[in-house]
Amino acid sequence: MIHPAAAAFATAVILASLFALTYLAFYLYARSEERRLQLEHNRYHSSVEVRASAYYSLRFRPGVNSDTPASAYLVACNPLSHSVQAATMNSPTRVILELNAQAFDDIAIAWIKYRDLAGAVGGPIGNELGSRDNPWL
Repeated sequence: MIHPAAAAFATAVILASLFALTYLAFYLYARSEERRLQLEHNRYHSSVEVRASAYYSLRFRPGVNSDTPASAYLVACNPLSHSVQAATMNSPTRVILELNAQAFDDIAIAWIKYRDLAGAVGGPIGNELGSRDNPWL
């Protein structure tokens, strides 16, 4: 027969051990998530700015061995609307941003000019900017 005090002590030790293991698991997960967010932050801030305004920012991160973009970043402040649809078994993750059409034109033109792709899109070169009196510039 187990003494009641020994049973209480064993229960307390088991509960304390479970608490310590749970705390350790959460701590390790939080550190890994914090590290992942820090890496994303560093990647974004080590990228090259193409164009920015009060409403958007367009940046790219060069490839390892070249200046050709490995990835691009588009940050939209106060978009007209936005939605994020998580991946399911039948569809990929989707991010949908509704932007002012003129702002989207400015973003596209900035990217085309920065990458020197003006001849690749057809049409006359040099008439890209249109009106400069819009608040999105």
